[in-house]
Amino acid sequence: MLPKEIREKFILSIFPLSFTKVLAESCAKNLFMKIFVNDKEQNLNGEHSLIHLLSKIMSNTNGIAAAVNNSVVPKTTWEKFQLKENDKIIIIKATQGG
Repeated sequence: MLPKEIREKFILSIFPLSFTKVLAESCAKNLFMKIFVNDKEQNLNGEHSLIHLLSKIMSNTNGIAAAVNNSVVPKTTWEKFQLKENDKIIIIKATQGG
């Protein structure tokens, strides 16, 4: 692999600086996304599905309910449900007792 300085010079010689900056900003936006989970800000990277988020937070999703932007998301759709920037996710766990 070429040294970093040579790679940067090569990239800048091919692409104008403004394009390179826009590309870098675009990549950064796609890698990290700000969301709110139970009112706490979090940065989500990689996969943006609801099931991915829930599996990162907890090992067992039995007895869990999730709502995104005040709308309950059925468990059957968690895998396909894609989160978006600034989504507000509420996670509720059922408990026993009375």
